[in-house]
Amino acid sequence: MKKISTLLLLILLAVPAAAQAKIVIASGAGYRSLVDKLTATYTDQTGNEVERVYGNMARVTAQARNSGSVDLVLGDKSFLEKSKLDCCAPQKVGRGRLVIAYPKGKSF
Repeated sequence: MKKISTLLLLILLAVPAAAQAKIVIASGAGYRSLVDKLTATYTDQTGNEVERVYGNMARVTAQARNSGSVDLVLGDKSFLEKSKLDCCAPQKVGRGRLVIAYPKGKSF
């Protein structure tokens, strides 16, 4: 988790200076905790504002494509590739496992 946090923070810091007055990050809702912590650290270190957009990835990519105001999209690589967003440089921020969770007493 520390490597992911460090990498994402470095990506945030690498956003061009002209765009640093306010950065817009869109991500899947499952990344909310990570993005909230990283953007708080980024804002503390730089004083720059970060607007965060969360939702399902279809909504997130549609908003990024249609608004033209999203600086960084965080999500699953295969989904982002299918979305055909005009990206300049995808970056790997982690590696994980797919997990299925369901309530006790239920079967899958």
